[in-house]
Amino acid sequence: MGLRRDALDALRQRAVDAEIKGTDANTMMGVPILRGGIFPAAKMRRSVLQTITTGNDTLVVFDVKVYDNWDKETQGNEKMLDLVNEKIEIRRAGIYLVQARVKWDGDDLSADLLQLTVKLNGALIARSQAWIGTGNTVLSFPTCEINEPLALVRGDDLTMTVLHNRVAASMNIIVEGQTPYLAATWQALP
Repeated sequence: MGLRRDALDALRQRAVDAEIKGTDANTMMGVPILRGGIFPAAKMRRSVLQTITTGNDTLVVFDVKVYDNWDKETQGNEKMLDLVNEKIEIRRAGIYLVQARVKWDGDDLSADLLQLTVKLNGALIARSQAWIGTGNTVLSFPTCEINEPLALVRGDDLTMTVLHNRVAASMNIIVEGQTPYLAATWQALP
C-alpha cells in the first residue's frame, strides 16, 4: 500500500509552496506576488523643501530612493523609480495602492486652495485638496494626502504635482519624516 501511494505522489504535480520552501527572496523571482499578498514596490521622497510658484501645476522633484523592490528583484536590470524624470514606472501589471503626501508651510489666508495630484501617464488620476480660508485658520501646516487603489499595467507612469493659489508669493512644500513622498504597493493581480 505504501508503494502505491508513493508512486501516485510522484505523478502528482507539486504545489508552488513545496517548490519554494526554504529559498530566499532573491531566488524566488516574483513567486510571492503570484501567490497573493501586499508587497511594497517603489517609494521615493524629497529630503529638502521645494518652493512652488503660485497658480502653476508643479512637478514635485524627488531626490531620495526609499526602496525599489523591482530593481532588487531583477538584480538591477530594471527599475521602477526614475528620479531623473520624477516618476514611478510600473513593471508588473496589478492592483496597486498608490500613496502620495505633501505638507505645506503655512496658513497664509491669501491662499485658499492647496492641491496634490497624482497623474497616470500625464493625466489626472487622483487629487487631494486642502482649503485654508477663514474657516480653517488653525491649519498651521495643511496636508494633502492620496491613498488610491488603481489597476495599472506594465509601462504606466505615476507622477506627483502640486498647486496653490497664494496671491502674493510662492509657498513651500516642507520635509517632515517621509513627507513628501510618492509610493506604489502591489496588492493583487488585475
